[in-house]
Amino acid sequence: KYLINYREYFLIKNFLYNFLRKDHFSLDKPYKVKSLYFDNFQANSFYEKISGEYFRFKLRARYYNENYNSIKIELKKKENMSTKKSAYNIRMEDLNEIINSQNLNYKNISKINHNIKNYILLYKLKPQMLISYNREAYIDKFSDTRITFDTDLKSSYQTRKFFDNNIDHYVPLLTNNEVVLELKFKKELPIHIKSFFEKFNLNRMALSKYVIGYKYFNSGMSENITYCSF
Repeated sequence: KYLINYREYFLIKNFLYNFLRKDHFSLDKPYKVKSLYFDNFQANSFYEKISGEYFRFKLRARYYNENYNSIKIELKKKENMSTKKSAYNIRMEDLNEIINSQNLNYKNISKINHNIKNYILLYKLKPQMLISYNREAYIDKFSDTRITFDTDLKSSYQTRKFFDNNIDHYVPLLTNNEVVLELKFKKELPIHIKSFFEKFNLNRMALSKYVIGYKYFNSGMSENITYCSF
C-alpha cells in the first residue's frame, strides 16, 4: 500500500490511463465501502498485526453502496508469506443479531457459516469497529493486477450503527489531501506498472485501516507503534 496526495493520484491515473480499465463497481463514480471488524477483548488481531506475526487472521463483514442484499463476512488468514481469504454471504438480520448480542453462543449465531462460527466462539470475537471509505478501482488490461484508490477514510466505534446511512458518528482518519493506493496481483507485478512506481519513487508502506482506527480511538498508546498491513 502507498499513502499518496491528490497530485500524485492524478499523475498516476494519467500515466497509467492506457493500461487500465475501470472496475465494473466504479464505472461512473467511486463506490462506498463499509466494513465491520471483529476482535476480542485483548485486541489480539490488532496486536498481532502491529507485531508482524507470521500466522494471524482478521474477520470482517462488508457491503458496498448501501446494498444490504449482498453482505459478505470475510476471513483473511496470513500464513508466512501467503494470504488466503474466504468470503461467505450473510443476511442482514443474522449479522444484526451478532452485532446486538451481549454474549455470542452457538444459538444466536447458528445461521452463519460453520467456519466463521468456530472462529468467533474459539477466539471470543465481537464487533469492534466500523470503517468507511470511498473506493475507485481499476484493472490492468494486460494482467490480473488491480489498483485501488481509497479516499474519505473514516471510523466509528458505534458498531450497532453498521447499517445506518447517517455517518455523523464517524471520525476522519486521513486528511483531505491523502489517498490510499493499493496494488493487488497474484504472481508478479507487470513491468510497465513496476517501472512506473520505480520512476516516481513511491515508497511502499505497511498500512492497515483497522490499525489506524484502533490507534486513533486509543490515542494514549505509544506513538512508536508500526502499522502492519495484511
